[in-house]
Amino acid sequence: TSVSMWTVPLKFSFNTRITDILELEVMPVVEFSFVDKYDQAVTPVDGSAPFILNREDETRNLNTAVGLGLGGTYIITENWGIFLRGNVKYMLNPIIEKVNYPRESLYSFGADVGIKYSF
Repeated sequence: TSVSMWTVPLKFSFNTRITDILELEVMPVVEFSFVDKYDQAVTPVDGSAPFILNREDETRNLNTAVGLGLGGTYIITENWGIFLRGNVKYMLNPIIEKVNYPRESLYSFGADVGIKYSF
C-alpha cells in the first residue's frame, strides 16, 4: 500500500532552562492531513495476477493526528542553539471508514535535529 498526504501541523513549544547551557523542550502537536494518493496492492487468493487498486475516492477528506515531541537544546550563545527532539504521532481516525473494512490508522516515530535561533 502506498499513501501520500498533505499535512498542516499545529505545534506548540514549551521550553524550560535546566542549566546555563541546556534547555528542555516539550512540543504537543495537532496535525490535519489530506490524502493525496492511496494505492493498494492486491494479491488475489485464487492465484490470478496481483494488481494495484486506487482507493483515493474512498478516503476521508480530513484526517486528524496528535503527537508529542520531547527534546533538548544545547545553548551556544544567547540566541543560537542546537536541538535534538524525538517525536511520536498517532492518527485519531481511520483513513477509510467503511463497514467491514479494517481500521487503518497511521502512527509514526521520528527525530528532529537542527539549529535554533531565538529572537
